[in-house]
Parts: sequence; C-alpha cells; structure tokens
Amino acid sequence: MTDAPPDEAALTARVDRSPDAHRATEPDEDAVLAALYGPGA
Repeated sequence: MTDAPPDEAALTARVDRSPDAHRATEPDEDAVLAALYGPGA
C-alpha cells in the first residue's frame, strides 16, 4: 500500500474509516439466512 499514489491512499483511508462502506455491496444477511434455512432461521 505504500507504493500507491497519494490520491488513491487518501481515498482508501476515507473508505476504511466509514463503518458502513461495505454495506452497499454485501447481500442482506437475513435474506440469505432465510433462503438457506427457511424464514424461521
């Protein structure tokens, strides 16, 4: 990561500090569990 351009490093640092940054791409956990194990899981 030390060889990344400064702008890329800054963008990565901003994203890493955001606790919900990953939520836009992750599937809904409850929906996945319901699909795998049924709605009562």
